[in-house]
Amino acid sequence: FWLRGHAGSGKSALATTIARHFDTGNERCLGSSFFFDKAIPRRARDVLWKISRDLAGFNPLFRKALVGILTAQPDLKETSSISRQFEKLILEPARMASFSGSILIVIDALDEC
Repeated sequence: FWLRGHAGSGKSALATTIARHFDTGNERCLGSSFFFDKAIPRRARDVLWKISRDLAGFNPLFRKALVGILTAQPDLKETSSISRQFEKLILEPARMASFSGSILIVIDALDEC
């Protein structure tokens, strides 16, 4: 789901509320959340590392696959290829893991990076 709107319209508040809701209680399907802030300089690839670490903590099979990938390709940390990082840090381990139910990933203020 892509939420867009004018600055100050409550997008970040909604993203925070949704992340909090799905991280607690019966839902417990928040795989990761990442909130960009223009006051903290970050690059787009920072989000991929955070999501992969969070998913590794969320799912042991994802963690095992990710460790294998990073062991075989330690240069992933230094690459500037966002598409390669997405493929290797998120998609490939997800294909090797089994998830039951939906996994929510919340990214807020992507335009701030």
